[in-house]
Amino acid sequence: MEIKKRIILRLLSIILIVLPIIISMSKVDAASNIVIGGVDIGYASDDYFTKNGEKCGSCHNNGICLQATSSRCNCIGRYWPTSNANTCQIDLRATQCYGFAMYCQWKVYGYHEYNNSGKFNTLISSWSASACTADALKSKLLNCAPATHIRDSKGHSYIVINTSESGVNIVDCNWLGTCRIRTVYYTWDELAKQLVKRNGINFVKSPKDNFVNVGTNFYAYI
Repeated sequence: MEIKKRIILRLLSIILIVLPIIISMSKVDAASNIVIGGVDIGYASDDYFTKNGEKCGSCHNNGICLQATSSRCNCIGRYWPTSNANTCQIDLRATQCYGFAMYCQWKVYGYHEYNNSGKFNTLISSWSASACTADALKSKLLNCAPATHIRDSKGHSYIVINTSESGVNIVDCNWLGTCRIRTVYYTWDELAKQLVKRNGINFVKSPKDNFVNVGTNFYAYI
């Protein structure tokens, strides 16, 4: 009887040790960070691209921040992550959706199109809404480099995570005016319809250093 009691107590102690680890792993899986070109960008979908990770809205007017230098404002501004030119890691040269797009490029390549424009190709310089057909978009964007930047004609930025024969995975920020990050999958037809609603494309800029992840911490440039 004493042996059974010791066995039961031992099993209970093991369960108490292992259970928190299992719960913790489940939480990580539920909110795993976005990966672009094999690089963890440090944010998950539904995170906020803000100074304290909370939503920003009180300083916004139709999604545009009017108080980026105010202590009441939660927007990161152009200086990531501190909003301070003297203490930041990178000057994004832009804010909100555009700033987030520059952040993604910087995380993947170590530079972005504002501070190293020569390392980017312009895949599309300007397209009207009528030019944004599924076939035309696919011909330009299929197999484009990770972190390619799509800027629509209404002033919103999207970053390409990856593409396939059927569509494209994108990530953006501040779509609803609170600096929330979201990931979206569009078929080529859905992307065309989205860009028609946005009056077309202002530009698409793609890193020249396209690469594929061929193993842990090893990349091959193509």
